[in-house]
Amino acid sequence: MRVLITGGTGFIGKVIAEDLKRNGLTVRILARSQTALERLQSKGFEVARGDVTDPGSLGPALQGVDVVVHCVGIILEPKGITFESVVQRGTENLVAACKNSGVRQILYISALGVRANAMSRYHKTKWAAEESIRNSRLTYTIFRPSTVYGAGDQFLNFFMKLPAIPLPGGGKVRFQPTFVEDLAEMVRLSLDNPEALNQTFDAGGPTTLSYKEMMQTALGVAGKKKLMAPVPMPMMKLIAAFHDPFQRIYLPLALFTKDQYLMLQEDSVGDTGPLLKALPELKMHGFEDGLRTYLPKK
Repeated sequence: MRVLITGGTGFIGKVIAEDLKRNGLTVRILARSQTALERLQSKGFEVARGDVTDPGSLGPALQGVDVVVHCVGIILEPKGITFESVVQRGTENLVAACKNSGVRQILYISALGVRANAMSRYHKTKWAAEESIRNSRLTYTIFRPSTVYGAGDQFLNFFMKLPAIPLPGGGKVRFQPTFVEDLAEMVRLSLDNPEALNQTFDAGGPTTLSYKEMMQTALGVAGKKKLMAPVPMPMMKLIAAFHDPFQRIYLPLALFTKDQYLMLQEDSVGDTGPLLKALPELKMHGFEDGLRTYLPKK
């Protein structure tokens, strides 16, 4: 089986690519950078130069491909790049190319909270991407993880480096953090699996925690002590309004955006019962167990 991975140079895509290759599949990675392509090729991956926002590049990349794992996603919008152009229209481009190329299954990494009437544009465009897949007549599997953590993630690891950890709204919003290695296993177990075909799964982890509890657990595993500072949500809204424009000016200063503020208004939890029923072999890590596999204790 030959699998094409979009977003295969990103945090989630890299882990999925390595897991599939380790388990004997032929893995091709779509990437824009020649440097990235050469590095991936040296590791034994097939490579294809292309971009989901460039429809003309997708046909050649899909030649001989059986399954596509679509991991492309953005959480920030640098100048000239939007959720609509990458998440929504990029997926529509990929779906059209898959239909023309005889791909037999597409697996998509979406997110908990995705729905038609979502508050954030991130969730709305993810919904539009899901709908383009569901309405394509392609065989599909869609995963909706909560916040995904692991070595190299840009969420938990970012906060662990701060001198103090802010707690938006007191840190009460709840998550089911998904260990990235578990997400990779979900993808592999769903390949050509009749129980997973044409299904949309909540893919949160087995542990439900508040944001504050997540940070306390991570600090405990790492053996660190940090001040936790509650920040009222009206203050978070002002911070988002200040930092949001930096996405298009100087990305490193875009520490918190208006869209991220909206997503912090609601819990990121779901029902994993259907996922576990479809994939009985799946053994997910509890949050603390997942952290212990990679977080250095000091």
